[in-house]
Amino acid sequence: MSRGYRGVLFAAFGLLVLAASAPQPKAHAVHDEIAERVSQPVPPASPVQQVEMVNHPIEPQGYQAPCERGQDQRNSDLCAQWKAADSANDAAYYAKLQIWAAAFGMLGLLVTIYLTLKAVRTAQQSVAVAQDTARRQLRAYIIASAFRVENLKVGAVPRVTFRIRNAGQTPAYEVRAVFQLFFSAAGASHETKVRFSYLPEMSKGVLGAGGIIRFEVSFGERLDEARFKGICEGTEEVGIFGVFSYRDAFKRRRLGTFKRFLHHRLWNGKPSGRLAICTKGNSAN
Repeated sequence: MSRGYRGVLFAAFGLLVLAASAPQPKAHAVHDEIAERVSQPVPPASPVQQVEMVNHPIEPQGYQAPCERGQDQRNSDLCAQWKAADSANDAAYYAKLQIWAAAFGMLGLLVTIYLTLKAVRTAQQSVAVAQDTARRQLRAYIIASAFRVENLKVGAVPRVTFRIRNAGQTPAYEVRAVFQLFFSAAGASHETKVRFSYLPEMSKGVLGAGGIIRFEVSFGERLDEARFKGICEGTEEVGIFGVFSYRDAFKRRRLGTFKRFLHHRLWNGKPSGRLAICTKGNSAN
């Protein structure tokens, strides 16, 4: 090896020895310095600072809402949780509104049903009244009238004539009339219930609107002088009692009664006279 290379090698070896022998900082000295700083006493906070710390506690910022309504931080899990909580709160709020709306809707439905039923009842009552009015206006009305006594004289057989008339606007069906003549004491014709025979005087037929049926009934015995004198003096009365029935166009059975007598004050003594109405014995439905 040449002397030049040997010099270079010896110079490099010397530099390495010098670097290794230089003084190094000790690691434990750094740890001692840190421990000394930490062990230094911290001066106590003033009373004002303590009050401020009590009144204003420091809360972790992670539990506060990281995003307000209308904001969206897609890279924050906590923001997503807040959004979910807000959505649940809104859903509960709208569900409550729906419950109240359904309750008011049900109440409105009940009121509507009540008013509808009331209107239906009113309409039914109106229909019933209209039907009853129509029946009253259109039904048949049988009236017995024009009662007269004929051939009222000594030795003759008296007779009574009268008629029944349909004063309604529809026919009367199954018309029946039963009647009986009577002699009674003065005033007794208003109270006495007269018994009569049905078969000889019974009739049955259809009487149209405005139709008339005329009847002529004989006493069946001659009038003697004593009874004629009693009629003239008002101590005895002569009259007729009858019952008629019929069925109207609405299939309802109707019944009527009549009772007439000869009032001596209304009779002028001639063989014929008009019969007056008794206070009892006259009815119709």
